[in-house]
Amino acid sequence: MAIEVIVGLPGLSEGPLLDRARAMQVPVLVSANSFSRWDRRNGTREWRGWRLGSLANAHGLASIDLDSAGFVLAVRERGIPWTIDDYIALASSHPFRRFASLDLCVEQAVAHDRDEVLDRIARTIQLNRACHIRACDAGIAHRFMPVVQGRLPEDYIRSFEAIADLIQLGQPLGVGSMCRRHLHGPEGMIAVIELLDRRLPKTLQLHLFGVKGNALPSLAAFGDRVASIDS
Repeated sequence: MAIEVIVGLPGLSEGPLLDRARAMQVPVLVSANSFSRWDRRNGTREWRGWRLGSLANAHGLASIDLDSAGFVLAVRERGIPWTIDDYIALASSHPFRRFASLDLCVEQAVAHDRDEVLDRIARTIQLNRACHIRACDAGIAHRFMPVVQGRLPEDYIRSFEAIADLIQLGQPLGVGSMCRRHLHGPEGMIAVIELLDRRLPKTLQLHLFGVKGNALPSLAAFGDRVASIDS
C-alpha cells in the first residue's frame, strides 16, 4: 500500500505554495501556530488568540489536517501557549480532515535528560485524554488523532498502551518526535516503526510527523502499517 505524503504548509495565506497545493490536489497539513495572533508591543511575545481569516483560503484543497504545534514552537516557547479549550475551538472552526492531539515533543533540544523525557511523555498522555474529552463535547471526536511520544522505541509502546482506548476505527495513530530522528540505530526511526509494527493491533495504521521525503524508500516495507507522513 502506498504511503500518503501530506505536504506541510507554513500557513494558508494566498501565494505560490497554496496555488501549487490546489493545482496538484495534494493533502496538506498546517500547524495551529500558523493561526496564532502574537502581541509584541511590550518587547515580549504574548499569545493573543487565533487569526481565522486565512481559513477562507482552504477552498480547492484536496484535504487539510491540523497539527497542534511543532518543534520550533517547543524550543522557542518552552511550552504550549494556548489552552486545550483554545485548541479545540480552533479544531472546531473548520472541517479539518483530522486534527492531532496536543503533545509534547521529546527531542534532545527540548528534553535534555531521561527524567524530562518521561515527564513530557506522561504529560502527552494527559493531553491526549483531555483533548479527547473536549473533542467529544464539541462533537468532533471522529476527527481526533491521538499522538504517542517517545525517545526509545519502548517509550512509544507504553505511550500507546496508556491511550489505546481513545483510538477510533479508521483513524491513524500519530507518532511524534520523528523529524530530527536518525533513520537507523537503536533509537532510529526504523527501530521505532519495527517495534510498533510488531506490537500494535494489525489494523491500526500510523501517521509519522515531520518525516523527510528521503526516508520514504526505507519506509516502503511498512506500507501496510504507515498510512501517511507529513514533510
